[in-house]
Amino acid sequence: MITGISSAATVLNLPVIARQVVPSEKLNVVVGAVGNPEENRRSYSMRFRDEGDFIVMLGTLKGELGGGVYLETILGSLGTDAPELDMVFEDRVQRVAREATQDGIIKSMTTLGPGGLSSSMALACIADPENLLGCEIYIHRKFRDDQLLFGESQSVIIVTLHERHLLALEKITQLNQVPSATIGRVRGDRFIVNEQINLSLKDIQTALDWPAKR
Repeated sequence: MITGISSAATVLNLPVIARQVVPSEKLNVVVGAVGNPEENRRSYSMRFRDEGDFIVMLGTLKGELGGGVYLETILGSLGTDAPELDMVFEDRVQRVAREATQDGIIKSMTTLGPGGLSSSMALACIADPENLLGCEIYIHRKFRDDQLLFGESQSVIIVTLHERHLLALEKITQLNQVPSATIGRVRGDRFIVNEQINLSLKDIQTALDWPAKR
């Protein structure tokens, strides 16, 4: 694991200042990172910003359930196959996100976190309790419904942007050889994914006790 972290830091051009390995019966990894944002650099959160914005996926869904929250919840096991991670491709995806952010193209972004596409999009809908914004996602892959909704594929970032910036984002993805797809729109007060999910944002807030725990 230590070797893997070191290799990832090298690919992502992250300098490692110090590291320490302490013998222990349990495997615990703690990584501390410090950054110094440059002046006028932009940063964004996961929350949806404006009604009508387009939702674009950077990277590729692979329907990988192994090692994920869904599999652990349903079967009580993480399985045997963790999602594949290609660090060179990960670097390209992150480069697209950085370039698009600094060009002022992106309004919000989130990674494909625990629980996969459905969880990441649901949280983006309710991230700002004072300004709930729903979304309609229409995406088709040759996967089972659970793989599409809950797979935790790596190197996937989901962004929102205005329609006028779609072409500019496409140029950035092509230059960096990163696949992208428009998968939906920010609109309404419901969270919709294909025919599988159709929930009110209020119900999602109640189920997650959001934002009472934060």
